[in-house]
Amino acid sequence: MTENDAPIIENNEVEQTPEVNDPVSELSSEMQERWARRTVSVGEDTRTQDSADVETEKPPWYKRTLIRKLGYALLSLIVALSLWGYVLMRENPARVKRIDNVRLTIEGGGEADLRARNLVINGDISTLLPSVAVNVNTTLNDLPRFSHTVGDIAGATISLAGIREPGTYNLRVNATSTIGDVYSVEPSTVSITVENYQTRSIPVTCSFINNLPDGYWRDEPQIMTQSISVSGAESAISSIVQANCVIDLENKTENINESVELVLLDAQQNPVDASQLVVSNRYATVKLTVLPYVDIDIASYISNAMVGTLNEDYEIVSTAINPGSITVAAPQETLDELSESVYLEPILLSGLTTGTNTMRLSLLGLPAGTTMLTDNNFILSIEVVEKIITRSFPISLSDVRIVGRDAARYYYSFSTNTIDVEFTGPSSVIKAIRSDDIALTIDVSNLGAGPHTIKPELSIADDPEWLTDGTVDSRTILVVCTITQNDTDR
Repeated sequence: MTENDAPIIENNEVEQTPEVNDPVSELSSEMQERWARRTVSVGEDTRTQDSADVETEKPPWYKRTLIRKLGYALLSLIVALSLWGYVLMRENPARVKRIDNVRLTIEGGGEADLRARNLVINGDISTLLPSVAVNVNTTLNDLPRFSHTVGDIAGATISLAGIREPGTYNLRVNATSTIGDVYSVEPSTVSITVENYQTRSIPVTCSFINNLPDGYWRDEPQIMTQSISVSGAESAISSIVQANCVIDLENKTENINESVELVLLDAQQNPVDASQLVVSNRYATVKLTVLPYVDIDIASYISNAMVGTLNEDYEIVSTAINPGSITVAAPQETLDELSESVYLEPILLSGLTTGTNTMRLSLLGLPAGTTMLTDNNFILSIEVVEKIITRSFPISLSDVRIVGRDAARYYYSFSTNTIDVEFTGPSSVIKAIRSDDIALTIDVSNLGAGPHTIKPELSIADDPEWLTDGTVDSRTILVVCTITQNDTDR
């Protein structure tokens, strides 16, 4: 066996082992000595190392002093709590449980009894009656039962039995609980206002938004329900003046027949909350006629309306009709044929006189189903004047009076044997002139020999005014008078 085959000793403790053959004893004395020295050296080194480990080694965490104290404290707490819980379970001490959000209601029949006395609560019950908190005396063992729905455990009510007249009342809140006994309620009272219960008849009206398309007309709405009844608190219904329904006219081209929601309005046209009111009808049926319309030019029908014969001495110089048109509405197929069916009342020409003739006319022949949108009455003015005519009267030269003639010295010859006299003026005047009433005079006084152009002087019997006032215009042709000297005078 070599030196490398020798076992390593971990510590100095001697272990008891069974007897075995000691291989060292079998070595030579020299080898044994050498082995002994080596063993002593190794043992010293081992003792030195163990001593160092002992000096530097720390105890485990669970053996440390602070951890050990905390552990004892925790164990004590657990034991104390267990004992306390055991005592509580055996003793079952009293507790007060608060139940929040308990719904407050009115005792059964309360509102109906109030209504029977013509009284009513002013306002929305759901907002007037707040949720309350109920404090209940119970025991520790019953606390888990409060995990159920609040409504299944606690309830709160107010009673209206003592109310007999309008006013504001502070009513006590009565609470109940299916677990334990009610200790208190928060709030303990609730304030409500009671008013007289009234019923009023409200007229139903209709209004419109937007406009019909161009070329369409609507009639006044027909509301099937003329009024509704509204019941409730006196202050709530006193401001209501109408129940209005609104119809949107945008893009409407056909008749309307529909049910429209009613909105209660006050005098300022503001909506009134009807949620707490009893309304007999919330909707009203409205019928509305919607038709296309056209404007008819009445002036174009005047000439065809004239019948009879106008006095031959008269003529119509102007006509005017007011208004000049009429607007009618009808189904489109009726409007398409309207121009062929309508006509004006006859205008009798034989009854016209000079001056302005005024008459009232209407348009006739309107088909069934036609609606007049403007007044079917027209004022026709016809201006009639007497005709202005021209009449010529031939006057023989032999009937013309010639003055200033010097027959002893001169010979007078005229360019014509007939002188035409023209009169232009009112027909009645001109037609009244007779040839016998016309007198012409040619004055040749102070005229010497030679040709002379002379305008005969006109006069009418009885000197009528029309001859000088401009009513009649007269024209006499000029006459050429040639004067020659007699041979005897030479």
